[in-house]
Amino acid sequence: MICDPERGIYTCDVSEPTQPRPAGCIKSVSIPWDVVERGEYLIVATGNTGLVTGRMVEPEIFETTNMYALSGDALGLTVQGEVAYVASDYDGLRVVDISDPTQPVEIGSLDERETAFKVDVVGNLLAMVDTSCFKIVNISNPRNPVLLSSYQTWGYISDIELTDNIAYIADASNGLLVLSLEHPERPHLITTLDAGEYPQALQIVGHHLLVGSNDGTRIFSILRPEAPELAGYYLDGRTAAAFIEDHGYIYSKENSRIGIYRLTGELDAGLNDIVPPSVFVLYTPFPNPFNSSTLIRFDLPNRANVLLSVHDLAGREVAMLATGEISAGTHSVRWDAGNFASGIYLVRLKTPGFTKVNKMTLVK
Repeated sequence: MICDPERGIYTCDVSEPTQPRPAGCIKSVSIPWDVVERGEYLIVATGNTGLVTGRMVEPEIFETTNMYALSGDALGLTVQGEVAYVASDYDGLRVVDISDPTQPVEIGSLDERETAFKVDVVGNLLAMVDTSCFKIVNISNPRNPVLLSSYQTWGYISDIELTDNIAYIADASNGLLVLSLEHPERPHLITTLDAGEYPQALQIVGHHLLVGSNDGTRIFSILRPEAPELAGYYLDGRTAAAFIEDHGYIYSKENSRIGIYRLTGELDAGLNDIVPPSVFVLYTPFPNPFNSSTLIRFDLPNRANVLLSVHDLAGREVAMLATGEISAGTHSVRWDAGNFASGIYLVRLKTPGFTKVNKMTLVK
């Protein structure tokens, strides 16, 4: 299910992931901002209507069982156990008991009187954000949430994801921020990473963090949660605005379509579109210019013998990145240039019937 505040809740039949088809659009729910499934019920944050619960009888038919009004707009939602935490515009945090989805009951609140539009929970900690402020709340007692700290980014926060002791923040002005929550009363910035143009969506899948931006998706390895490393990317110029992971597939809301991918480990971690590419492509390395290492992505429309190599400007081969037969799909490989001098290098992809060369600049 994908929420579109202007159109409704879109449902998609993915019983055959390689052949998804639209199932319907629930238009009876006003301005849906976020939705969570709970058994046969849907819990929906619906803007100025508040928190709405109901059942999806058919892909296009939503049977409302309750409408719980808030003094502000309900914009963000997360559920832990039998409790829903609702981010409310100008209303802070609202805590709602949904043990009986037909009769939600508010049991707690944190009045911040500021715009709150995203929430996430891990253990006894809740993160709540407005456009530029990240707040940590103790929810060990959901009936009495306690504000522990605030962290000002001075940018524009689009999304958040929490793991144990680490917060990831997609900031449209500053990139991907990594904060330590080891002492939640005093969160501090560990590092800031380039996440492309206007990062706006985050999703943790296993040991990877997906970051959606205006130009596509970047994949960071978080085997060391405090030190994410770029492991792959799928930059096709489409805005990746939201992710859902299900049975090994990644569903991405992109402009007016839903992209469906697999997270693979071949060569290097990357997103592979489940529809094979139609032509050979060697993409510009990312980042470029780069310091120490860069990722090189290429498309193969069919299984082929591949030579992926790096050369200096005199044409001398300085590194062989991939050789041999590789299956059809999108692949990426990292070039670690830590022992090479600064300068311009050439990366060459050669297959039977196709050769392509791109420039890349190493800056130390």
